[in-house]
Amino acid sequence: DDRELCMRMKAILEKADLLITYNGIQCDIPFLQTRLLHHGLDPLVPTAHKDVYYTVRHKLKLSRNRLYNVQTFLGLKNEKSPVNFIQWLRALIGNKKAQQEILYHCKQDVLVLEDAYMKLRPLMIAHPRMHGYGSCNKCGGTLLKNKTYYTTGKNNKITLKCKKCGGWETRILTKKEMNGL
Repeated sequence: DDRELCMRMKAILEKADLLITYNGIQCDIPFLQTRLLHHGLDPLVPTAHKDVYYTVRHKLKLSRNRLYNVQTFLGLKNEKSPVNFIQWLRALIGNKKAQQEILYHCKQDVLVLEDAYMKLRPLMIAHPRMHGYGSCNKCGGTLLKNKTYYTTGKNNKITLKCKKCGGWETRILTKKEMNGL
């Protein structure tokens, strides 16, 4: 019975401003939603979500899009730990040593995902605004003007590059910026 575990996971995830997963859109989140509904619990509250898998899939050309390949290609400081099916089975039946190995494996996955997110964040499109307007929406760094797009309508746009993370942002010019042109 995983009802208590599902409730605890839900409580933790709903405190987050942004969920960062690796293939969580296809796997982890639907699985948790299914278990919550199975137990008669409310589904997760909608939260901003960036799935690093889709950045890897659409912005890089690796031989495989697995997190291990990303870790190896980017030379990330943390490394995934190997785990096999037998370890999972032993953990499921209550083997304490196997459970500790699985726990270590899961912690390493989170650290590798964090490293990958930080490295790939500049490539992410439509990143939720995590910082105040006027600073980088991804890391809060200083934005440098790149170019301005003028349109016939009122929605003139500006492209900015972050000095800190190297990410790009395109947005509609503010009235103050329009007056300065």
